[in-house]
Amino acid sequence: MNNYTDVKILIVEDNFSLRRTITDILRTVGVTEIIHAEDGKVGLKRLRENDDVDLIMLDWDMPVMTGIQMLRELRSSNSQYSDLPVLMLTAHGTQEDVIEAIQAGASDYIVKPFTPQTVYNKLKKLLKI
Repeated sequence: MNNYTDVKILIVEDNFSLRRTITDILRTVGVTEIIHAEDGKVGLKRLRENDDVDLIMLDWDMPVMTGIQMLRELRSSNSQYSDLPVLMLTAHGTQEDVIEAIQAGASDYIVKPFTPQTVYNKLKKLLKI
């Protein structure tokens, strides 16, 4: 398994327990720089404060600003984050939802519930470490 000690990940998820679970999974592969946000608006703020983020793990359904809204803002033509890898996390598993996320600019997609192995596989694919 790869070691991700130099990787910084932003988790944007409104469910505290799930944020903690994802953090635990990331720590098992060596990720130590993990930033949390409870909605898309806070996620954008955290991203601006930490411009060296390597990956965003982004929930779809959140209050204030949804993940898909945040993703569209990240992918807008004037965004400095247009190439930043974004892994969508959601219970939306229909083909239409996957297509919407990919068209909005998601780099990849995980349907909840997911296993640690799924997260590891996506990290390896998206971070190319």
